[in-house]
This record gives sequence, structure tokens and C-alpha cells, in this order.
Amino acid sequence: MKVERVPGFDDLPQAGTYRLIDFDRAEILVVKTSSQGEHFFLIVLGTKPYLNMEVDLAPRTYVRPPDYWGIEVF
Repeated sequence: MKVERVPGFDDLPQAGTYRLIDFDRAEILVVKTSSQGEHFFLIVLGTKPYLNMEVDLAPRTYVRPPDYWGIEVF
């Protein structure tokens, strides 16, 4: 099986233990439930560099709590 890389993948910034993945679009899905209020889901859309690659989302680590928390796609 031949493995092909998406152009520009090696140029992306590196995360702590993984390489960050570029994405095309991000959406927030709000699901309202009668008993628990609201639940928020982050949906990230784009092309994976490899077909067999697993993609995860993880909150960034900060020394002090920021005004807005960053989420990395790796």
C-alpha cells in the first residue's frame, strides 16, 4: 500500500507530542436537553494527511487560565 502525504503537512506547527493538523472549518453544535440544559460539541472538518490516521481534539495546556481556551487538532 502506497502512503501519500497531503502537501504542506510537514510545514505545520508541531504540538507537544504530535504534529498539529490543519482544518477547513470548525462548528459548535448545541444540543438542548430538558433535564441537563445544554451540551456543546466542537466539530472540525477537513482532510486527514493519511487515510488510516486517527484525529483527536485536545485542550491546550496553560500555566494560568486564559480568557479563551485553545483546542488543538492532532
